[in-house]
Amino acid sequence: MALRRRRYQTAELMAQAVDQFFLDRMEDNRPITMTGLARELGFSSLGSFYRYETYEDQDFKWVIQDARMRVMDAYEGKLHGTGAAGAMFALKNMDSEAWRDKTEQVIDQRTLIAEIPEQKTLLAKMRARLEQNHMKEKEAIELAPDPEEDDSWI
Repeated sequence: MALRRRRYQTAELMAQAVDQFFLDRMEDNRPITMTGLARELGFSSLGSFYRYETYEDQDFKWVIQDARMRVMDAYEGKLHGTGAAGAMFALKNMDSEAWRDKTEQVIDQRTLIAEIPEQKTLLAKMRARLEQNHMKEKEAIELAPDPEEDDSWI
């Protein structure tokens, strides 16, 4: 099996190609996208482009991270205009850690529910209700006539 050569032998060559992409897009007033960047640099997929981040030469990682930040910067600029939904979608998918719609609640198992005042009150009410229901059941059982003591069945 023949091994394919890297498209860019040095991070410096890749950085020059990235810079040229941004210059060309800005001059032509064309959208700046990660897919457009990868295609312009000659990659057939984003995965092939991102794979350069895993190479031993950390400079490739920095070039790709910088390129991603520049694309995100272009999308963030669109958030200030009308019709920003597409830009928000792209940002959420490019960096889900920084851009998210939902709020996430992290539950720390070391925190006991009884330590939280609202939870403590709620637990006390629930216990009282359960105890009250248990007492009603107990009374109902005690009040029910025992068929063996009742002569009406004879």
